[in-house]
Amino acid sequence: MKPYQRLTLFFFTLSFSVFSQDHKAFKIRNEFEIQGDITIIGNQILSQKSKKAAVFSPYNDVSEQAKINDQLKMYYVDIDENEDTFSSSSANLILPENSQIAYAGLYWSAIYPYTLGEHKSGNKFKILDKERLSPENILLKIPSKDEYIPIQGSILADTYNSKNELLKEKGGYLAYSDVTQIIKSQKQLSGTYFVANVLAANGEVYGGTCGGWVLVVVFENEAHSVKKIITQDGFVYGSTSISYDFSGKENEDIRVLGAALEGDRNIANDKMIAHLPQNNISFPLKTDIRKENDFFNSTITKNNQHIEERAPNSLNTLGFDLYDIDLSKEIIAKDVSFITFKVISVADKAFQFFNAVCVELTKTKTTENELTNNNITIEQSLPQNTNQLFYNIVGVFKNKHYAINFVNDLAKEKIIAKYWLDEQNNLYYIYTQQSQSEQEAQREQNILNEQKKIKNWIRIK
Repeated sequence: MKPYQRLTLFFFTLSFSVFSQDHKAFKIRNEFEIQGDITIIGNQILSQKSKKAAVFSPYNDVSEQAKINDQLKMYYVDIDENEDTFSSSSANLILPENSQIAYAGLYWSAIYPYTLGEHKSGNKFKILDKERLSPENILLKIPSKDEYIPIQGSILADTYNSKNELLKEKGGYLAYSDVTQIIKSQKQLSGTYFVANVLAANGEVYGGTCGGWVLVVVFENEAHSVKKIITQDGFVYGSTSISYDFSGKENEDIRVLGAALEGDRNIANDKMIAHLPQNNISFPLKTDIRKENDFFNSTITKNNQHIEERAPNSLNTLGFDLYDIDLSKEIIAKDVSFITFKVISVADKAFQFFNAVCVELTKTKTTENELTNNNITIEQSLPQNTNQLFYNIVGVFKNKHYAINFVNDLAKEKIIAKYWLDEQNNLYYIYTQQSQSEQEAQREQNILNEQKKIKNWIRIK
């Protein structure tokens, strides 16, 4: 019978509320410097539904009048038509061709103080089924298999065991399993992934009930730029702050990814604020879907779009959040060295349980993008009417983007450089000096060799 059921090191600092002793502090799970990317998929496992309904329908009320999970009877989502599962949902993973899995981690989290409850009146709730099973065992189905794979995870946090009555009453938990080898072993990486038998409270629960799962995938792909990726997990109730140190690596685009439980829609005063101390700039994270003052709002999004390649594809997940956000290029300067994200969750206190940052590196693994050598004379075609001059070449790039970045970096060192494209080999050459003689070019080279910014030289004659 089915139950009711620039980037060297990141530092993570947390400021806790009065319940700090009951929290699972965030810590780094994995870090990568990789030519590839990170993606997350996931879905809810509870939603509003008449228990007598034969088919589950997505819940799409995103109006200002939308009810929250405190006000609704919540039951398991179960979409797989499998008699061996009592809860199931799915999401699609789409990876570029020729990708290879570097890491895959599966998280599941829910409110689970007991199995079934109902609302009586006012703030009074009745427990109809007080059973609480251990939530570390679930099922995973991957695109290359028709059958579910049993997954036994580790319980990272469980407030059911808390000495604090409020947290104990919520019964929130977080479980995790490294599924890298399972995902990696299949030939077909892209496709539909199902997660089943995630446990949560059903019916009506004081403060509401919700739950969901997240699959975090880091992959390698030669078509992608080099990135620094850090994944971390914890279980923090309410407000916190998360700091990252990017010093030591030259970087450009920054993405923030995360997951949270119990972020109700239309309850104000939950925010995520980014602070750049080196520029003394602070700004709230927001998108067309996530309001500045209601960041955790029961949605699964990437920038300004709902992620709809999942079943059910509810626009309102009733308490489960996934987000993937590019930080504004107009605000974030290149080579950010330090950034702090302050999570403010006051009236509607959410559980933060996953966070990651993906930073694009501008000049890492230079063997892929920069061709330099020491004191090599190369015969090449030069810009028109310049073949009688001597050039001090300080870098050669396959990619114009990297060439421009290098010119800009030299300008910061007060070194004036220019570049040209050799159309015969499609390489971008960076030079600092045009000289009438080889002796003059040699003198310039000796001067610039003392610059720490420039270590390798190619002289073109």
